[in-house]
Amino acid sequence: MAEKNTAPKSDPGAPAGITHSEAHEACKALHAATTVQALSDAIEKQACELLDCQRATFYRVEKHNKVVNLVAYRNKGRNRVSIPLGEGIAGNVGKDNGYYICNKPAGDDLFVAAIDGIPGVDTRNLISTAMEADEEVVGVLQAMNKEGRGFEESDAFWLQLLAEHGALAYLRVKRSEDGWTLARNLAEAVATAVDNKHVSTVGHSDRTRQIALAVGREMNLDKNQLLELEFAALLHDAGRLALSPEAFEWAGGPGASSQYSAPTERLHLVLTDALLRGLKLPEYLARMPEIALAHHEMLDGSGYPRGKKGAELPLSARILAIANYFDLLTTGRAPECNGKRMEDEDAAKVLQQRAGKQFDAAIVDRMLKGKLYQIEKRRFPRYDYDTPVEVAVLGEAPGAKAQTLQTKALDLSEGGILFHSPDKLPDHALLKLKIHLPTEKLEALARVARHLKDDSGKGFKVGAYFMWYGT
Repeated sequence: MAEKNTAPKSDPGAPAGITHSEAHEACKALHAATTVQALSDAIEKQACELLDCQRATFYRVEKHNKVVNLVAYRNKGRNRVSIPLGEGIAGNVGKDNGYYICNKPAGDDLFVAAIDGIPGVDTRNLISTAMEADEEVVGVLQAMNKEGRGFEESDAFWLQLLAEHGALAYLRVKRSEDGWTLARNLAEAVATAVDNKHVSTVGHSDRTRQIALAVGREMNLDKNQLLELEFAALLHDAGRLALSPEAFEWAGGPGASSQYSAPTERLHLVLTDALLRGLKLPEYLARMPEIALAHHEMLDGSGYPRGKKGAELPLSARILAIANYFDLLTTGRAPECNGKRMEDEDAAKVLQQRAGKQFDAAIVDRMLKGKLYQIEKRRFPRYDYDTPVEVAVLGEAPGAKAQTLQTKALDLSEGGILFHSPDKLPDHALLKLKIHLPTEKLEALARVARHLKDDSGKGFKVGAYFMWYGT
């Protein structure tokens, strides 16, 4: 059995049949990667080519609640392998640093087929080395099945050279991805805060983002354009944070034709523009505020706030306008809905009718042909004003008797509910709800968020957000 080793002391040169030029090109390929997945693929590809072996695996260090594992994705991410440090050859190398050559796996005490092997591949020999950067082991690189006598010390030298460059590239790419993950999470938090201000808008920004990105990929937008589009979709209504919840309210239910007031609509765009233009963005995302601001612009110039048209609107802005309007149609918030949500197929017909006029015909065609509007939606869809609800207002004082109410939901989403009440309920009252959905009964605990005068003048529309729900 081979002993665990530290790095070879000198450059073994030609015996491995590898030139310095070949090694340089292999390392250069790693530094060209811009994502962790692309880097992982490059490390495994270059290790196989450099050492002339059958397979290679890049294990990444993953820490979770003080548990440190090595994680690899085999077969392009379909098979995830997670092993604790100290288990198998890979786990031992990751724990103790250095490298390890194993040319007889069957007689090696450290070799564990489930960890070091690959399903469906007979492991004849392997070599494993730690990947260290900034005095920290960030991963393990393992290669297997070299023809001939197996792996030699010279192979360890070249593999460690590749591992050094791979570790540095990994830290750079990982930090970049972590930064974008944080930025994305913050944008999602802002979008959620905006959308949760009213039950009719819960999930709007996320659904718009999903549709816009699906269309953007279909339209072959590059990576930076997709980033611009994603952040514009998440933050296109950010200015609504400064508006009262009543500004989100339609004046009417089914059959009503009135929209949000025009001044309110234009104000939310002014506020969004002011917020986003204050961000210090990298050059390749500089157009994001412009794209977000244009989500109500139309191809024929009939939109707002600036009445831009045709080529004045960037492709990403035209995509966002279509994705946004589709969600308005399917949630009953577009003018032609009259307060009633449309099914996807009916909303698609509206877009088709307006293609070439208000909306870019090529984008609409791609979206509808590919059914790119079929996205992952929230668990509880919206129901159309006829969902029975039992409401119990829980007494705040000990022994106080709960008020009860039999009513119907005016609007229902994952975030909360809007229902009719003949009387005004206590501000911020705690509610126990039984919601009779078509296929199940949902029980929920909710808190009163707002009261609005009912359109009939008889009673109130009560908005409440869910604190807990379940079946």
